[in-house]
Amino acid sequence: MDINKLDLRGEICPFTLVRTKKELKKISSGERLLIMVDYPASVDEISTWAKEAGHSIVEIKKSGGLLWEMLMEKRGG
Repeated sequence: MDINKLDLRGEICPFTLVRTKKELKKISSGERLLIMVDYPASVDEISTWAKEAGHSIVEIKKSGGLLWEMLMEKRGG
């Protein structure tokens, strides 16, 4: 399964969430999106929104320094 990638390093809220929503519109239900952020508040903001919107957060991991990688699976239409 290919994983779509969205590199949001250097961006802050609310832009990280806005770009995540736009990117999710481009992929089909069941596809995954790897989101890379370096702004800590974005991890919480994107995770909270994803759960409320019915998407699945598969994994969140800190990849050293200030980099987090969030793997999300799109659910629904």
